[in-house]
Amino acid sequence: MAKFTNGDLRLKDNQRVTFGDNLDSNLWWDGSNNELRLDTTISGVSPTEDYHLTTKQYVDAISGSIVVDHGNLTGLGDDDHLQYILVNGSRGFTSTVSGVDPVQSYELATKNYVDTGIASISGSIITDHGQLSGLSDDDHTQYVLVDGTRDFTGIVSYSSHPTFTSNTQLVDKQYVDSIAQNLDWQDSVINFQNTPPGSPSNEDRYVVVSGTGTWSGHDDDIAEWNGTSWDYTTPNEGFALWDETGDRLMVYNGSQWVRFGSTVIHGNLSGLQGGTTGQYFHLTQASYSALTSYGGVSNASSEHIHDDRYYTENEVDTISGSLQTQIDSINNDFDERAQDAVGTVMSGVGGVTVTYNDSANTITVSGVQGITDHGDLSGLSDDDHTQYIRVDGTRGFTATVSGIDPVQASDLATKNYVDNRTTYRIYEHGRQAISNGSSQVTVTFSTALSNTNYTVNASLENTTDSPPSIYAFIVSSKTTTGFTVTFMGDIDSANYVLNWSVIPD
Repeated sequence: MAKFTNGDLRLKDNQRVTFGDNLDSNLWWDGSNNELRLDTTISGVSPTEDYHLTTKQYVDAISGSIVVDHGNLTGLGDDDHLQYILVNGSRGFTSTVSGVDPVQSYELATKNYVDTGIASISGSIITDHGQLSGLSDDDHTQYVLVDGTRDFTGIVSYSSHPTFTSNTQLVDKQYVDSIAQNLDWQDSVINFQNTPPGSPSNEDRYVVVSGTGTWSGHDDDIAEWNGTSWDYTTPNEGFALWDETGDRLMVYNGSQWVRFGSTVIHGNLSGLQGGTTGQYFHLTQASYSALTSYGGVSNASSEHIHDDRYYTENEVDTISGSLQTQIDSINNDFDERAQDAVGTVMSGVGGVTVTYNDSANTITVSGVQGITDHGDLSGLSDDDHTQYIRVDGTRGFTATVSGIDPVQASDLATKNYVDNRTTYRIYEHGRQAISNGSSQVTVTFSTALSNTNYTVNASLENTTDSPPSIYAFIVSSKTTTGFTVTFMGDIDSANYVLNWSVIPD
């Protein structure tokens, strides 16, 4: 037997180690496919470790113990078949199920059986929703609850954009966008003050007013404590932030910080002219002068037309008691007729006894049959209440909706909450595919900006390659119509995507 001591046997691509007198078996390295090749069967012993190669005998022994009878499997009680309903009723049918008319009391009924049987039911079936019991139960899971414990599962919208007037009303995206528009939102500050605090915490922020000490010369700047010293940001016109101590929204107008409301010019508001429900007319100066003493009218009320066909308050007070007596008589007669009509209708159904007390104006019904608990009704998941919105968001609100300020991230926001919060305004965002071998990629905006004073946020995404290569990159150019990102190396795959967003400065 040949041996190699203190040395290696090195074979080049396709050079072989041959076994047997007649070249019976060959072992070689296939360089074109990067494989170690052997052209005959390898024999061995049964494995003992997890990483050992197995023999045919070992595999055959295992396959003989594989369970082939369904009843011998373990886990038969697990819920592995989601296409079946469960015997405990926790999974319902997703479409209609056909069958035959039942003969036993415990058998499920068909539509034909119910429709035929209900025609012969005697007694009184409650047809007024308000007379059912269990109305406070949560039987309609397709609707949201007034206490907010069930979330919407889809987008909820108004059928048309309403006018919001109350701080507790839920607002739509259009309203939020109009509030956040054209302001450069900053993080909130603790207070507007002139003296630095004695022991600030890291990232504490203030607006300097007539600064003293280390704040001297930084009036109107935003001062932020970095742990050892103060960093200052000089505001631009349009900076907006929340003053936590003053509970107010402040805006920098180019020369000083002012309250947010003082930056809004009434004449620039939309909807100044009105006439539909909930809107108001704005009078011109001439109209206002003609209707009021401001314009020199000594008796402004003479300019108004009033309908004199109605009684004044004094005239109403002079009506004698006989009219009230007639009204009382009419009411008593109406009560009597109403009781008689109700008794006739309900008694005519059969199996019901109706008695009433004229003096007390009460009706007593006995022998009522039929379903009395709301939760026992069928069709509870049907959309029978079109006055409600649906939990899946397919029916929108038709008027403003009021509520309370949210506390969870998933809660709907009120107008008050939105008005008192700050958000960054993203001008545009998107995803840009990158070609294999590219060294840079250019993003084009759908609408051009007025200048290049904007911030680009970008990240590379590759969820296909494993592992993907990592590239550093920079924004190498910016224009009003887009920007270019340059990579530190050529991209080696067509599976990279650039996620980007642009925020105007």
